[in-house]
Amino acid sequence: MIPQDRVEAVLQRRVESLGGAVERNVELTRLEGQDGHVDVHLNHSGTAFYSEKGLMVVAPLPRDHFRIVATVQQAAPRPSLDDFAAVLKERGPETGRVAIRRMLWSSRFHIQHRVAGGQGMNTGIQDAVSLAQALHETIQNGDDGPLEKWRTARLRIAHSVVNLTDRMTAVATLSSPVLKAVRNTVVEIIGHLPFATHAIAEKPSELATR
Repeated sequence: MIPQDRVEAVLQRRVESLGGAVERNVELTRLEGQDGHVDVHLNHSGTAFYSEKGLMVVAPLPRDHFRIVATVQQAAPRPSLDDFAAVLKERGPETGRVAIRRMLWSSRFHIQHRVAGGQGMNTGIQDAVSLAQALHETIQNGDDGPLEKWRTARLRIAHSVVNLTDRMTAVATLSSPVLKAVRNTVVEIIGHLPFATHAIAEKPSELATR
């Protein structure tokens, strides 16, 4: 009796020795027969890639467009298509042919976390709705108390969002090999826990705040 994991390891080594690769957590969405070969279209389970070179996020947008964000030591004011292609090559999927056909827009930015109002659409909408109620009470009663209460409550929420974003950024841009290994393992585990991924998505979106 040979354990299944050993059988899989032997088969995987054989596939790799022939130039192939085994990709897990990937969905086959389309298969097209061509002259002498077959083209397959895959849907990877994530859009975030952790590599020794740094973080890269590939976010799908409508009409087959993608937003690519990556951390680099030095960047041109207007990164070129070749710049993004180089980052994609060194940090993207290890297998498969991935290429950028054209670039619509690019920019360089520095990450800074400050509080100057609601962060993101949802928090901003909450600011506006709650401010309307506070203004109404102030106008009706001639008392600035509701406005001060609103300011204190909304600043507390804004600071919590920025602090969370700061921690997430620090985790995503870790430099220690040991800490990066721990991070990747934790992210992999959380990715298979629906309740955990839901909770993580709900917190920065501020959907749980009323």
